[in-house]
This record gives sequence, structure tokens and C-alpha cells, in this order.
Amino acid sequence: MKNNILIIAAHPDDAELGMGGTISKLSKNNNITLCILCKGNKPGKEFVEKERMKALNKNIKTLGIKKLYLNTFSDVSLDTIPHIKITSYLNNIIKKVKPQIVFTNHENDVHIDHSTLSKAVKVCCRPRHDSPVKALYEFPIPGSTEWSFKNTKYNTFIDITNHSNKKYKCIKRYKTEINKSPDPLNIDFIKYRDYYFGSISGNKKAEPFICVYRKDV
Repeated sequence: MKNNILIIAAHPDDAELGMGGTISKLSKNNNITLCILCKGNKPGKEFVEKERMKALNKNIKTLGIKKLYLNTFSDVSLDTIPHIKITSYLNNIIKKVKPQIVFTNHENDVHIDHSTLSKAVKVCCRPRHDSPVKALYEFPIPGSTEWSFKNTKYNTFIDITNHSNKKYKCIKRYKTEINKSPDPLNIDFIKYRDYYFGSISGNKKAEPFICVYRKDV
């Protein structure tokens, strides 16, 4: 039986950076929907929005994502938007998609958009009896989550050994976001990161998550 899986991310590139291999893996036997809240216009570098959108549209096809919901909030603005406006938007998406599984940004993240969104998603995905959501996961972003310097205890690792090449192909399309070495957003260090999480989970390559809660799926 196919699950409806909803990925709620703050920015274009978050999903690929945080769980690109997992998306490729899960899209084989599930219906994947991606919801992005911000349009990718970095403050001071608004010109990157067009390039990020171009990469995103290619990556949707590469990773097997069935549907995209794209909102138009500006980057680094979610904390200035009324909480009820964000949760109302998300609740509407959840009603449309009826996901059994939801993935979103990690709350313990130095980027204010990531942490703000995570809190809003938790509100919308409370495990009430009438909610379609049976499992909620958070994913970290290289160069963002770890720089919160908070003790993050991952409890779920997904093997992406056979899906990592698609992940790297998608990430490389975000040319405005990739940095030179040494930097967590350098493609070589992203690969090392996948090897590291694979090594501590009994896999060659893996992506880490926090399972917030999980009922029978």
C-alpha cells in the first residue's frame, strides 16, 4: 500500500540537502508531495530566486516528487509572519494531501525560518484521533542545524546508498548555494556526511532524522 508522504520545507533546496536520497528512495513506492513556504529570495541576494526555482523544478522530476505546493513568503521572514497565518496555510495543505507521513525542518536550527516552520508543523500535526498523520520526522540541514550547537540526538537513519547519486545531482544544480571547501555546504563534505551517518547506522551512506512520533503506518 502506498503512503501519502508530505515534505514541508522552508526553502527551495532544503528537502534535497536534508533528505534528497530518502526522497528518491521513498518515491519508488509512495506518493510524495513537497510544500515549500519561502520563494528562495535570499536577503541581499534576491537574484538567486530564479536560479533556485529552475533547479527545484528539475529536481522534482529527478526525485520522483508527484506534486509541489509553493508559497511566496520571503526568505528569513517566517518569524515576522503571524503564527496563525502559517498554521492555517499548512492545515489547508494537510487537508488536501491527507499524508500518513510528514517530514519537516529540524527545530534546533540556527536558521530562523527552519526553527519557526518546525514549530508550526508540530502544531498542525498533533496526533489527534482525526488527523491523517501517523508519523512526523524532522531532518537537519548541513551548515545550519549543526551550527545551532545544540545536542541533537537522531533516532532514525535511512539507508540512501543506492540513491545518493541522484541526491548529489540535485544539490549540484543549486549553484548559488554550494560553497567552496571547507564548508558544510560543499558537495564533498555533504558526501562525507552521508558516509559518516552511514557508518554509525550500519550502512554505507545514510541520512539522519528525528522521529517526533510514530503510530502504526
